[in-house]
Amino acid sequence: MKKNLLIWLLLSLLAGISFAPYTLYSQERMRPPFEDKFAPHRSEESYFFVPLLSFLLPGTGQFATGQYTAGMVYSSLAISGLSIIWNTNEIDSDLVNPNSEQFDPQNQDVQKMLAGNSLWMLGASLSLYHRFRDAATTWYDSGDFLFLRNQEGVADVTTAPLRFSHLGRWTSYAPLGVLSTLLIAAYLHPGEDTVRFDHLRLQDGGMIGLVSYEAGVAEEALFRGWLMPVMYHNLGSGFWSNLLTSALFAAAHYSGEKEFKELPWPQFALGFYFGWLTQRNRWTISEAVFVHTWWDILAFLATFTIQPKKENSIYIPLFFSQY
Repeated sequence: MKKNLLIWLLLSLLAGISFAPYTLYSQERMRPPFEDKFAPHRSEESYFFVPLLSFLLPGTGQFATGQYTAGMVYSSLAISGLSIIWNTNEIDSDLVNPNSEQFDPQNQDVQKMLAGNSLWMLGASLSLYHRFRDAATTWYDSGDFLFLRNQEGVADVTTAPLRFSHLGRWTSYAPLGVLSTLLIAAYLHPGEDTVRFDHLRLQDGGMIGLVSYEAGVAEEALFRGWLMPVMYHNLGSGFWSNLLTSALFAAAHYSGEKEFKELPWPQFALGFYFGWLTQRNRWTISEAVFVHTWWDILAFLATFTIQPKKENSIYIPLFFSQY
């Protein structure tokens, strides 16, 4: 986990260094040449570094702007997650390695580690998203981030997994329907090297729900809710902003030394679809959150009820090995 967390932080630092010149330049490029210095002007707030700080130190962006209740919620989620992680017994890496014979997704310590990570990621990503959306509004007067005028707050994002009206859209029911069909077929007709389990403990269901909710809400808020709009603002291309965001999304799911064919290409494709869906929905992420959450629920149910061949293992969300 620590190795993957270090990789993620390095990627964030690299992205920050790469976009720093664009960030500084964009503050002046839309400013009128003869602006009245005495006219009231709402200064633009940082849309990259301050939200990034809110991710690394959840709640700081809200405390700095007087939004103490939101700051307490985000920081409490993060602190609760970290406390669970630090109080979890040391885990043998083989327990979370799907290529190991000791791989055990029902191990209590593994589940505690996943729960702790999920709470931390929820606090960090929601704090970042909240701070970014507030900062984006300060750029409207200068003509920037106008594509985000469809206001979508934290409440919209956190309740999106329960908004089943999305199932009325083919962009939601098509991918979830295909995955459901494949998993049902795999369960009813297991292969020679597949072991099927017909029991699911209550705590397993709770862990599946929490981790899947975190994957849908936190990862979409982080990647499609913040990183992709920032890239689009600086690059001016929906395609390239989506492509680069999808590459970082896949890199965040990378674990260990893998051959080229074993790289997280499915996560790249899925991330690109979520990016396309977000742009199609006028840069709102609610439907992407819904699909992502229920996609992971189905994938986790398969993990707990069907033991697939090792080369067909399923990746779990950020910072951990594949399941």
